[in-house]
Amino acid sequence: MAQPVGPRPPGAGLAGFVRPGTLRFKALLVVVVVVLAPVVWVWGSSLLDGASRIGMRRDLAATAALSARAVRAGTLQAEVVARSNRVRIRVVDDAGTVRVDADHEGRRRWTDGFTDVFFGPEGRPDPTAWDARRPSLLERPEVAEALASGRGQLCEVPAGSDLLVCAVAQRVEGPDGPVLLHVQSSLARSTRALYADRFQMLQLTLYMLAFAVVITVWLGARWIRPLESLRDEALARTQGRVSTAPLEVTSKDELGELAHAFNTLLAAIESRNRANEVFAADLAHELKNPIAAVRTAAEALEPGKPLTEARAARLHRILADSSERMAVVIDRFLELARAEAGLADRERASLDLLGLATAVVDGARHDERFTGVTFEVHGEPAVVVGSEERLETTLRNLVSNAACFAAPDGRVTVTTTLRPGIVELSVADTGPGIAPDDLPRVFDRYFTRRQGGTGLGLALSRAIAHAHGGDLVAHSAPGEGAVFTLTLPR
Repeated sequence: MAQPVGPRPPGAGLAGFVRPGTLRFKALLVVVVVVLAPVVWVWGSSLLDGASRIGMRRDLAATAALSARAVRAGTLQAEVVARSNRVRIRVVDDAGTVRVDADHEGRRRWTDGFTDVFFGPEGRPDPTAWDARRPSLLERPEVAEALASGRGQLCEVPAGSDLLVCAVAQRVEGPDGPVLLHVQSSLARSTRALYADRFQMLQLTLYMLAFAVVITVWLGARWIRPLESLRDEALARTQGRVSTAPLEVTSKDELGELAHAFNTLLAAIESRNRANEVFAADLAHELKNPIAAVRTAAEALEPGKPLTEARAARLHRILADSSERMAVVIDRFLELARAEAGLADRERASLDLLGLATAVVDGARHDERFTGVTFEVHGEPAVVVGSEERLETTLRNLVSNAACFAAPDGRVTVTTTLRPGIVELSVADTGPGIAPDDLPRVFDRYFTRRQGGTGLGLALSRAIAHAHGGDLVAHSAPGEGAVFTLTLPR
């Protein structure tokens, strides 16, 4: 890329990392967020443990109270309650016999599949397997408390486990005598193991953050400075005479592609500048003769010079012809300029190119200049989207041009053809054809072999075709007539 030119605006260099809105600042912000996100997530999850414990205790107490009432009434549906509340319900009699064991504590949720990966190679902890490794039910602290006082409760995170376990034990007088009701719930906490190493994780994150900032600064210099160089050179070219010379491209990555695209834009601007210069020169050249005639007529009308009736009529004719010539030239130039600009001010709608060509040919049949010429229209309906007025101008130019070069007893044939994605309309004549030396120039401004022509008709027709996303080309062999083919998107 080219070297920076001109003063560097705010945001260049290291200052760009602290100024919001710059790419450097955004990149640094993304890096900081990504590096700190795991630590924030672990510390934030640890804060949720307290809320989870309170919520589990509340829900578990409500489930235990509901189950106790059902036991007293002899209507406990343990499976239903356990399934709906995701708990494990056990009922034990005084002899230590487990009468009811409804275990839905470890039933998976649909969201578990997204968090299984956080539990490492051992997988998500199984509450049933963990409970089997604990002491017998009657030896547990909450049960001992219930046997002593009627009700016991425990909520803890057992050592070496990622489970948050809460249990309620209660003595309940049932229809067949007193029983022990034990309700247990657990919640797998994927961040428990990480939380135990949170301080080491924080230290590692700080080191990684410092390294990430250094990498971001390096990448900012590596990626952003070429963009700043391109910007600086673009701004420098606006000082004084605007230059459209191509930029020097040395990189082969996306930045190099951007510079190549910029060079393509500069080349297009340079081409348009040259076209505008030629356009202005052509207009000045075309207006030079009628302006000179008007000036001559004005000098002839100076006071004191004799003015006969014949001379007045001649001066009137000169002024009328010159003004008409200037009006025609200016109108044609304006039409050509609008067409080369893409006809942005023209409304476009769907139209049938075959129907439009038929109407143009019908008008040419009644033109006295083309008496004796046979006109034919062939093809099938061809619908395109465009400006009907401008496309009619193109067809009229092509048909009248073909009729002028056809012999008095010649023929002009207009044909529409549908092809994949495009519509072709050809205008063929039986005239003498176009000389090989003239064929490359037929669309140039002011080039014409037609008597009384302005040389702008075909140039305007091709510009209109380009404005509609199509093209206009000419084919001819000497003595075999000429064929002009208009292609437009379907």
